[in-house]
Amino acid sequence: MRPTLPLFAYPIVRADYFLIFFPPLMEALATGRISVAQTAQRILHKAKDSNTGQVHGSALAKQVLQEELADIIK
Repeated sequence: MRPTLPLFAYPIVRADYFLIFFPPLMEALATGRISVAQTAQRILHKAKDSNTGQVHGSALAKQVLQEELADIIK
């Protein structure tokens, strides 16, 4: 027989309950997924930057990721 958990423990155990109790987190996760999808589309379709003409590819994505990570770590 499975032990029952108190209601306050469900957000930790079940992700769907967690998102119900904390709607801002759900919104942040959705925004992150959209951002990843947009970045992937730009890389797959080799989009060009309208200001510099630089093609968005995996090398540029890695460069931007490294720059942003370095900025976060500072």
